Amino acid sequence: MPITDTSNLKQRDLKTFKRIESAQNSAQVLSDFFDKGFQSFEALKAIVKNYFPNTDESRLWDFWHFRNFDSEILTALKDVLKKLN
Repeated sequence: MPITDTSNLKQRDLKTFKRIESAQNSAQVLSDFFDKGFQSFEALKAIVKNYFPNTDESRLWDFWHFRNFDSEILTALKDVLKKLN
């Protein structure tokens, strides 16, 4: 059953809920990336660096391996995917 009202959640539970949402959004963006035919970190890095040359490679690596759900990287990837359409 999906949670629609987060106002009753405790702070710790809300952080967990937000992290799950971030993981789902990240997974969707990476899924879209794979659907476009790209299949490697090197491809992701090359495409993102082409549009956003100042992007830190270690942050991309952590995003690729789901170590860090970086909102800035997520936004950059969404922008890149829009440009590739």
